[in-house]
Amino acid sequence: MSQKTENTNLASEFYVISMLHRIGLNPILTIANKKFIDIILLTKDKVVTIDVKGLIGKTSWLLGKKRPSTKNNLHYYILVTYLNRIADPLYLPECFILPSKEIGKYTHKSKKGFVIRYSELRINGCQFRGDWSILNSRRLTSRSS
Repeated sequence: MSQKTENTNLASEFYVISMLHRIGLNPILTIANKKFIDIILLTKDKVVTIDVKGLIGKTSWLLGKKRPSTKNNLHYYILVTYLNRIADPLYLPECFILPSKEIGKYTHKSKKGFVIRYSELRINGCQFRGDWSILNSRRLTSRSS
């Protein structure tokens, strides 16, 4: 993984942590070099996991070599793109908050692994764009696992 990619992912993880705090949640950032779960949310009765993927531009988020699971109702993907303006601190990144059960609709196989194309998600997944309410603590505690 290149320095630029690592910095983008780290910036994205901290941005998501900030947003989760702002909506009243208490996220825990996991620390490791290669990890599947980036953030953990502990609710009254559940453990919610989040995988954050960062993107500088408008290409595709690489999810990994294996097809992502769509079975865990308490796992989310937060896809962050800086739309080629990562160096501009006044520009807010665009985020898509997807429950794992929805991820399969947007996942494609590529030479590098499984990806989600920004262009497709921007058109067909607009309901997930910036919808932080998906992670509302009341919704999380009332969902069945």
